[in-house]
Amino acid sequence: DFLGMVTPNEPELSTKGMLAAIADGVSGNEGGREASEYAVRGLLADYYATPDTWPVTQALERVIKAINGWVQQQGSIRPELAGMASTLTAIVLRGRFYYFAHVGDTRLYLLRGGVLLRLTTDHVWDRPEMQHVLTRAIGLDSRLAIDHGMGELQQRDVFLLASDGVWASITEYDLT
Repeated sequence: DFLGMVTPNEPELSTKGMLAAIADGVSGNEGGREASEYAVRGLLADYYATPDTWPVTQALERVIKAINGWVQQQGSIRPELAGMASTLTAIVLRGRFYYFAHVGDTRLYLLRGGVLLRLTTDHVWDRPEMQHVLTRAIGLDSRLAIDHGMGELQQRDVFLLASDGVWASITEYDLT
């Protein structure tokens, strides 16, 4: 439903890095598109406002949890938005490293040396008839658990952020 990217100028490029994010609103609930837009826009704006002394993962964690609280609050303020929720996957490229934060079933892939590696795990029910139902997403629960990861960047690394509208319709072989 929504994606965005920021490549800031110096000194933010060195201290914070480049940030890209994708979100997919939960379609079964009103406000899914709004939740996805707010998640991405909020992350892209608020991440760069965090203290430079915070590690990347701490900055992502705090901002995403604040966004989660805001999205949840919207349902109590506006009843038509009760249950609004969204997935969110974000990556930061800073210096020689990448860092990511993830919740839901949007995915982050790394193509390195001709090999495609999925870096995220889908947060869905582990039953064939329920694999489209999220167990974690922005707005679903006040105690949001966020997956984090990091790694060293290599020359010619390619990252792909994708929603289930993309990854469910093609094979990982087709992505390479």
